[in-house]
Amino acid sequence: MYCDQNGQWIGTEPKCTEGIKCRAPVIANGVVLGDVQEYKENQVLHYQCDPQYKRAEERQSKCTKVGTKAEWSPTPACESIKCEVKLPALEGTRYEPAFRNVFLPGDTLRVLCGEKHWIVDHQTTSAETTCQSDGKWSIRPLCHEVICSSQRDPHLYSWGVYWYDQKRLGDSAYYRCRNGYQSTSRNNQATCTRDGWTPKPLCRGTYCTKLNIENAEISYNSRDRYYHNERVQYTCMNGNKNTFTITCIRGDWTGIKSCSECQKADVPYGFIVGPYQDKLYYTCNDGYKLSTKGWWGEARCIGGVWSGLNQCIDKGLCGETPVIPNGKVNPQVNRGARTSEIICNEGYYAQNNLLICHNGKWLLAGPGLSLETICEPTAVHCSPPPKIQNAVVLSSYQKEYLSDSEVTYQCRDNFTVEGEDTIRCNAGQWEEKNITCILPEGCGIPPTLADGDTKETVQIQYRHNEKVEYLCQNLYQMEGGPFRTCKNGEWIGQMRCLKPCTVDEDVMGIHNIRFKFSNEKKLYVPHNDVIDFSCIYGTRRVDRVGMRQTCIDGVMNFPTCV
Repeated sequence: MYCDQNGQWIGTEPKCTEGIKCRAPVIANGVVLGDVQEYKENQVLHYQCDPQYKRAEERQSKCTKVGTKAEWSPTPACESIKCEVKLPALEGTRYEPAFRNVFLPGDTLRVLCGEKHWIVDHQTTSAETTCQSDGKWSIRPLCHEVICSSQRDPHLYSWGVYWYDQKRLGDSAYYRCRNGYQSTSRNNQATCTRDGWTPKPLCRGTYCTKLNIENAEISYNSRDRYYHNERVQYTCMNGNKNTFTITCIRGDWTGIKSCSECQKADVPYGFIVGPYQDKLYYTCNDGYKLSTKGWWGEARCIGGVWSGLNQCIDKGLCGETPVIPNGKVNPQVNRGARTSEIICNEGYYAQNNLLICHNGKWLLAGPGLSLETICEPTAVHCSPPPKIQNAVVLSSYQKEYLSDSEVTYQCRDNFTVEGEDTIRCNAGQWEEKNITCILPEGCGIPPTLADGDTKETVQIQYRHNEKVEYLCQNLYQMEGGPFRTCKNGEWIGQMRCLKPCTVDEDVMGIHNIRFKFSNEKKLYVPHNDVIDFSCIYGTRRVDRVGMRQTCIDGVMNFPTCV
């Protein structure tokens, strides 16, 4: 429409029609939360799956326009929870049963590793893993090859393992020790074992240096250097004035003790190990347990008092009350039996509000109840509020918001809000309002592009909707772009320059490979281009890396031939 010379609007009035709508779907083995029957475009569907089922897609399902139709994307669906393994198994890994790859929660699988592989830790060659209720294995069913670290011991002068080396079980390496240390190997050779490099240690000191011990001072034989079997006496400087002697054994001190400010600790019905450096560890005797969670505890000496020292109680008694999601526990004594009352947070209610201590365990007073779900919401809650560009919410972050709660947005400096600034949570859905933060000014100098530049000379100021075109350097490829646009005072548009790969004779020499179809000594390969390699004469490939490789943003894998 346009305004003519008589001040009249000419043209047909535009008409706004209601956008697409999605119906609440029926989900097999699942249920839609809330009582909303129709959803507008981009609204999210909240649903949960029945026990033993999980979402087929972790992404949220949104009401989406596809052509002229409205569809949920991705399709909301629930699938049975299961664990899987890949068959055939990778090298060094075997399974029992051997020909089954799908397992239900509670099913077990035995993983057997080859003689040079491990699972759980380097010493373990077999393990039993269980399919859990979330569809994940209790232990990852994959064996790893035993590979020793290439990191150099600080006592070594030379080390025959380079950072790119992978030394496997049984491999060896030569080494030399620094001054003041001597080799523990007869032939200066280390061997890769399941326990790492042996012998341990590779180098042993020929002397010890003076040792500073907290809260103690040397009372006999103070020197800067000590040799094998020489002793030093220390006296504690706190109230007890205890003395102890340490001995230099082949470069290492033995007999070191702590001079703690705290008095000797005692745990009735339990025992203590330590203290070590103002810290002690303790556990309970048979028939007793800690009042806190876990089977062992740790205490620190702080200001002359052992902090973290808890009691040992009879196994028939209950210790700490459990953590209640969306609630808390209020201990109380009721008719001689220890009970605890459950108090749910605001917006939640308890299906049963009593915990009872029975045979040393906290139990809910009612069948079929779970601690994780005992506090249920009184109404469907909302997830965090939607993000508004150039705005923040004027309240602390929450994972959930009660129904009827409100949040208010505030625009960043120099921006002003257009429309309302507050939305309300209604039964699991945030109100849809057109909240916009606008900047009446234009844009300044456009942002720089790594490995690229603007096509034309940049200006100091740009108007709203003006564009700037970018180019990448030679051999670099652009992803996204090529324009950025000035919108309400901000530059909109994303792009990046993908790096080429450099392949030269030094890299190929390390892997004993060459270009298959070229005699060049160095090539620059753009992103997503492919190079074919071949082994140099007299060698063959020894790894699983293919002879044809693709450059991915400056990174390329190389096969190895020996």
